Amino acid sequence: MQLLSEENLQTLFKQIPESEKPQKLYFKGKPELLERRKIAIVGARRANKYTKTQTYMLAHKLAEVGFAVVSGAAEGVDAFAHDGAYPSTIAVMPCGLDSYYPQSNKSLIQKIYDNSLAVSEYDEGEMPRNYTFVHRNRLVVGMSEAVVITEADLKSGSMRSAEYALKYNIPLYVLAQRIDESL
Repeated sequence: MQLLSEENLQTLFKQIPESEKPQKLYFKGKPELLERRKIAIVGARRANKYTKTQTYMLAHKLAEVGFAVVSGAAEGVDAFAHDGAYPSTIAVMPCGLDSYYPQSNKSLIQKIYDNSLAVSEYDEGEMPRNYTFVHRNRLVVGMSEAVVITEADLKSGSMRSAEYALKYNIPLYVLAQRIDESL
């Protein structure tokens, strides 16, 4: 686990107001992924089959054309985005990089640690808490040039990510759902 330089932090988060930029950012893996253009893909933990398939395909296509896909390593959409883009993916963690959260994604997170990139503003030993997920979402959005939400519940972290995208003036896109499955 290493720290990014202050210069890298300023460049990486140039769209975030100074008061909201992380003070430090640890990384594990391949920091050269930060030099790529980055697109965030986020969404529901309990996504439907259509969303999972489309998320995987979109992430895969973005990686094929040279983007790094940024997400939060959560179950559902995040995991499909990371898998689809692998190894061109960046996971922003809500805890220290000595942890595997969620535990159900341990093998995916280990793959990212080994062959992609994981970042966190939390020290080793720091476990996820309610506020760390919100902070994670801020960084996922803040390092990306666009945000794609493939499925979201009304009161979800994905909607918080949408708020950050609007606040930071980052383009926001959504995946169209099939009409017969929309609420």
